[in-house]
Order: sequence, then structure tokens, then C-alpha cells
Amino acid sequence: MEFESLVLEVAASKVGFKASKPPIIRGASGVDHKFSFVVSDKDTTIAFDYYDEVNETDIIKSYIKLYDTGAKMSIVSLTGRSTSKAQALAHEYNMPITTLEGAKRYFEQRVVQTN
Repeated sequence: MEFESLVLEVAASKVGFKASKPPIIRGASGVDHKFSFVVSDKDTTIAFDYYDEVNETDIIKSYIKLYDTGAKMSIVSLTGRSTSKAQALAHEYNMPITTLEGAKRYFEQRVVQTN
């Protein structure tokens, strides 16, 4: 998963985000939560969890981390597949499921918006 993180790190750095290494955020509970990739700027922290195929258990695991850390959260499906239950749960929790290309495009669109 190093390749995926490198792709996002390059895209994020173009708009002023810095990758957190290791990708860990301490939650309000005092628990350290490990993500697949984390970036932040002065105002925002965005965390990503990578899964091959996203199911509802993955969404719940990521939601617990989102709730405790307060980070913006995105689920990256490396294969582009997710179950319909996972999609519904992600929508309910306001956690987008995207592909690596979609996550990269998020940062590229921020470049356009700032120019």
C-alpha cells in the first residue's frame, strides 16, 4: 500500500497538505488510531482507510476512528468494489467510498479551486 500512499502524498502536497508518518491520530479517548494514510494542513486533517473490497464491517471500523479523532474520513476501495450495505452505511455516516483515482482527483480539484 506504499504506492497508493505515495500517489496521494504527491497530489496532496501540491495543495499544501503534509503527510503524517506514521499515519496515526490520537483520538479524544486517548487511543491512537492507525489509518492507511493521513494528511493535514493548518485547518484540516483528512484520513484514508484502504480496503480491497469494502463491506459494512470496514465502514464501522473506520467510523469508530472518525468519531474519536474528528478527522475528515474517506474510504478507498482499491478494487473499486463495495457491497450495497457498505455503500448505504457509508452514506449514512457521511464517509465517501472512492477509488484511489477518485481520492487523487479530490486533491487535484483543490489545485484548480485555489488558482
